[in-house]
Amino acid sequence: DPTMTDCYIKPDTGLDFNQPPYRGTFQQLLAANIGRAVKIDFQMGTGGIVSHTGIIDAVGVQYVVLCQPGKHAFVTGDIFMIKFITFLCE
Repeated sequence: DPTMTDCYIKPDTGLDFNQPPYRGTFQQLLAANIGRAVKIDFQMGTGGIVSHTGIIDAVGVQYVVLCQPGKHAFVTGDIFMIKFITFLCE
């Protein structure tokens, strides 16, 4: 069953990212840290890096969703374009 948030419907993937083939992947790392603040650097095309900061809200096989409370927005990124993840410790 999908879950309704403030502004998008979060699908229930039913995936266990602790099982093969997800062990040791960005999916497993991100799913284990849902609710934590991160900065994610995405590779764009052949050279550019785009960074997004937010709280990990959802993780799928091919995407990650970050909640950006200050902007009242959610941003979705391609998990296979991730180059770096910075966990923002308070």
